[in-house]
Amino acid sequence: MATSVPVTSSTSVGEANSSNERFTERTSRMYYAALVLGALSCLIFIAMIVIFPQVGLWAVVLGFALGCLLLSLAIVFAVSGLVLGKTLEPSREATPPEIVAQKEWTTQQDVLGNEYWRSELISLFLRGDLHESLIVYSKDRSLDIDQSLQNILKLEPLSTTLSLLKKDCVHINIILHLVRQWNLLGVDLSPEVTAHAEELLLFLIEEQYYSPDILKLIRYGDALQATSPLMDWADSGSFSVDADGVFSYRREECSPEDALAQFDLLLALENPDRRFLKDSFLTYIWSSSFFEKFLHRHLESLQRKLPETAIDVARYEAQIQTFLSRYFQKLDLINAMSLDWGYNCAEGEKCYESANQRLDNLFVAFSSSVPAMKRLFDKYGSVVRVDRRQIREQILSNTEILENESGFLCSLYEYPLSYLIDWAVLLDCVHGTEISLEDQADYTVCLQGLDSMLSQFASRLQSGQKVLNPRDVLSEQAAVMLVHGLAAQGVSFQGLKALMYLTAVPQRIWLGALPLFESFPVFNRMKEFLGESLGD
Repeated sequence: MATSVPVTSSTSVGEANSSNERFTERTSRMYYAALVLGALSCLIFIAMIVIFPQVGLWAVVLGFALGCLLLSLAIVFAVSGLVLGKTLEPSREATPPEIVAQKEWTTQQDVLGNEYWRSELISLFLRGDLHESLIVYSKDRSLDIDQSLQNILKLEPLSTTLSLLKKDCVHINIILHLVRQWNLLGVDLSPEVTAHAEELLLFLIEEQYYSPDILKLIRYGDALQATSPLMDWADSGSFSVDADGVFSYRREECSPEDALAQFDLLLALENPDRRFLKDSFLTYIWSSSFFEKFLHRHLESLQRKLPETAIDVARYEAQIQTFLSRYFQKLDLINAMSLDWGYNCAEGEKCYESANQRLDNLFVAFSSSVPAMKRLFDKYGSVVRVDRRQIREQILSNTEILENESGFLCSLYEYPLSYLIDWAVLLDCVHGTEISLEDQADYTVCLQGLDSMLSQFASRLQSGQKVLNPRDVLSEQAAVMLVHGLAAQGVSFQGLKALMYLTAVPQRIWLGALPLFESFPVFNRMKEFLGESLGD
């Protein structure tokens, strides 16, 4: 993502230019004086030969002396101008180059409240980045932010997002808020929308800004067609396969021979994985059909560049299909974890390995917690404040999910949010009793399973995604005490954050309860998440 850089002061650049002009003018004057004096000396010497002899010897001597004097002065002025220009002219290296200001991006905030995007929305109107016809005023003539936001959401999403991203100052928090709302509403496909989607995707690649939310919006716009400008990139650049069998694609020019060698290494990979690099356009590609066409286009390009090389097209076509059969299932998991669940790899990580490891860890935690939850419920069910039928329903549903491990991720898309709240309440109730030593292990496993599940849903909840059967089961006070109790037991910040989204308690309530969390390791992160620093 682009960052702001200091811009050289226009005053200092202007002073440097003015200094150059003064030196040039002074040198020119000296050369002009030397030219005039030289011309006069020449005239006197000519007169000394033609006219002065008729006057007398004294005139010849006087003319010779005056001519020599003028010629000497001409030489002095010429040499002085040359020396002055060499010694006093500012060197090119000393003149600071004018730096073109880069785009500024506001700091992306992960905050429960809406102060950041609301303040950025006001800033967009004040800067004129959004048309004034979108503004709605309240009766007291103040800006009605919510109604103004609704007007913006009626605009075409892709072109509006691109327009805001191209401004000199990118207000990323309001842009992401708008994008998340549009993702919930969906985008109507049309040729015009597809063109906007392609342009927006190119912008993200050029800016090296990876955003699952914006990529989801682009995906609705069907940007990755066979006619996409990105397909032309198959003709320039090459794949790059690391020693550990991880590939990427670079657009840097290389010899066709090297490109073919790397293509051979790619197709020979038994366990292909892609490296997450923000400067590699493959990171932004989610479509398996586009990737397949890209491989074939790259092969055609190599054929054209290497006419002398006997490329067995049929063999390469078969190798491409074999490679894709190994890679497509991995690509589906990478896309699901990133675009649907908001999980981002770190720069340089292996995309599939990272996503698969996260999913495996989640399944292990979930599968261990289900029987542990059943044993705890059978023993401590009498103290649970939630309807016992709901807990039994959840245990039965969780058991059915475990019977189909291959469909585990798909089942999470339909996992009822209320199950997570009931799960948390169950553990909170059990924790309030005296747990026997033999049950402590089950409690710990069940708590870790809840933490893992909540963390999995955190980014999805932040994006506004909902799943089946949401229901309010807690009052504001009960929700605060539930989160407080889990924080005291060491639940991760991601898990607590998801639970705070789930309970839908207003930000002001959490801010009032913030001192309760001061002794916990997550306090500072919760303080930032609640936007408490806005009031500092």
